[in-house]
Amino acid sequence: MSLRISGDHTYSATSDESNVENIATDDNILHIQSPPVMYIAEPLTDACTTSDFTSLDTCQETVPTTDSPMEKQYDFVDNGTSVPPGTPLCSIENHTSYYTPMQPSVPCEEDSPYTTKSSEAIQETGSFQIIMDNLNMNQKTRHKTEDTSNKVHNLVHSMAANDRATPTDPLDEIHPQADILSLSNELFIPSDNDIHNLNEDFKILIQRALVDNIPGLSEYRQVVQYHILHEFSQQAEKKSTVIPLGILEKDENITEQMIDVITHLQQYVPKRDKKLKPLLLGGDALSVERGEAAQKARIDAVTCEDRLDGFIWKSEDWHGHVISLQDTFNLHFKGSSSGEMGTLFQLKNKFDRRGVKSEVKDAVNDCREFLRFVTRGYIILGAMHLLGFDSLDKFKDLNHTSDTQKKEFLEKLSQDIVDKYIATEKFDLEAFKQTNTQEEGRHMCGYPGCKKSFAVDGKCRSKHRFRCPYKEFEGVIQQNNENDQQVQSTIEVEKDKKEDFKRNYSCSLLRDGLFDWCREDAARENDGERLVRMWRFDILKFALNNHVKYRLLAFKLHAQLLAILPPKQAFQLKNNRTVNIHGGKGANVPGDLALEFMNMRAKDALNSLRGNMTSASIERCGRSLQGCNDIIDSYTTGLNQFFGKPSNTKPSIQKDIDILVKHLQPEELFQDIPGRCHRTFDSISSNCLTKLDGQKLNSWLTS
Repeated sequence: MSLRISGDHTYSATSDESNVENIATDDNILHIQSPPVMYIAEPLTDACTTSDFTSLDTCQETVPTTDSPMEKQYDFVDNGTSVPPGTPLCSIENHTSYYTPMQPSVPCEEDSPYTTKSSEAIQETGSFQIIMDNLNMNQKTRHKTEDTSNKVHNLVHSMAANDRATPTDPLDEIHPQADILSLSNELFIPSDNDIHNLNEDFKILIQRALVDNIPGLSEYRQVVQYHILHEFSQQAEKKSTVIPLGILEKDENITEQMIDVITHLQQYVPKRDKKLKPLLLGGDALSVERGEAAQKARIDAVTCEDRLDGFIWKSEDWHGHVISLQDTFNLHFKGSSSGEMGTLFQLKNKFDRRGVKSEVKDAVNDCREFLRFVTRGYIILGAMHLLGFDSLDKFKDLNHTSDTQKKEFLEKLSQDIVDKYIATEKFDLEAFKQTNTQEEGRHMCGYPGCKKSFAVDGKCRSKHRFRCPYKEFEGVIQQNNENDQQVQSTIEVEKDKKEDFKRNYSCSLLRDGLFDWCREDAARENDGERLVRMWRFDILKFALNNHVKYRLLAFKLHAQLLAILPPKQAFQLKNNRTVNIHGGKGANVPGDLALEFMNMRAKDALNSLRGNMTSASIERCGRSLQGCNDIIDSYTTGLNQFFGKPSNTKPSIQKDIDILVKHLQPEELFQDIPGRCHRTFDSISSNCLTKLDGQKLNSWLTS
């Protein structure tokens, strides 16, 4: 074995035929009557090069001489007796020698040489984007007095990630693509082509669930597509270059401190002809809102630096996905449904998923994994209903020998599931959602054109009618008489009885589960086209559930892609929305989720400081993250193994799937039986978007 020195590190390398002559033979070692030799590696000086130390004869290593750079830092001791300089280490008898380090020459208050300045590392990444997020730490006082109390550190953490997908042809990076006022409102909502492509994605996901969770279809896996290809699939497999940009002790909720954050990040913005070249800066809804507010506060400044130019704020995907997942749980996950077979809460209790919470942000992974598990079970139940099977063993009787027959069978089965259970219709912006306030027991104002209603016909309604702006109109809407109300109520009740709300619940849950699965799969493949398409579907959900900020983010994203941004930056925004931490197929994660992983590492370092958490230590901790990344990369490259990779694999859910299917198969959830309903969800629709007022959304898009 020989020593191989590379950079500032010394490694041991296995000998081969090319360097046998440089290694001491076994015969030479036997003549030395001494314990194994301990080798001391001296720091490399500027005069030393790597090529001078590619192969060393360790038996020729000697004690440092007086000219050695280690003389002033170490004292050589051998059982209390000094050894003359130049003595070979391998010839020292009873070798127990060691170097005693003396006081370091670098003061403790100076920066460690192992920390990295991000401005130096980021210059070699090429085209890149910046992602930022808040990082809050609570410091609890052990002995609380009047002078000491618990502290909350409001921090801002940011990182840079390189762009892996690049355009093949040069694109304009100066002029906007179009005038925003020239865009039609139809471009911001799903089109017929979007619905068709979404259904095709659903079919692929359904086929994966069938072949992965039905033992009788395990041989069909070879005809199923597990990675949906797109134009930049090869680039998406490359490992991303991620550079932490440090931790700032600033609060993004305060405009003045947010201005300081943007000013700090301006050092990474490239310049051309003394002008800042715009850079994409992403974050969650709060970060984007605070950043744009800070830029507006400096909009009247003279120089571009003072105006905080150089950044184009963009929305990241993961936080938006969490909001959509929360809407799914708000609609389908209620504690009062614990005794109703087939509901999310009942299945949570059935399979003892205690990590699943009604607040998705408190357990995102548990909630998403549980929803994926239920979605797979519902897909199998729907397939069994279409085929008329009463158990999973029936799938073993299928006789499909060729790959063509297997593929045609899966294509037809998945297409039938999409058409009969989760077919998506195009949303009409001209659709008007009429609300029957009389049916809800509320009292209208009464003046023509006024939509104000009241729960009680009392003083509030009288005061409103006194100052109602519609009271000058001629005529008053006459209230329906009791007979008309009774007839209308009877018609509505009979209409409701003809609808199967239990089936509606199952179809709605299956649809939302596939939507979430499609979002995650698009992010894993870094498929910008699919990610942007899901934002068009989500803008309808955000409008329905009154998520004002994320509805605005979805609108701004499409406005940037279609009109505001130049073609080059629009390409960068669309096709570089994820980060691949380790490299490989299907290993991408949204940029803000990658930053959350970095936040976890930063929190571990900050928590270890405990009472020593100061401004200097926080800054030093942020700078050390890059050095930590370099160490992990060296570990991964040298051993071909991910740092911290678990030794066990993800457990199989096949047993749970079998139990779920046997548990719910007698319920016939996908059989249309008029009059059925879950008591908690007695009026749920199979598609919640039917409640959205298209005219109201169209008016908002126009304004």
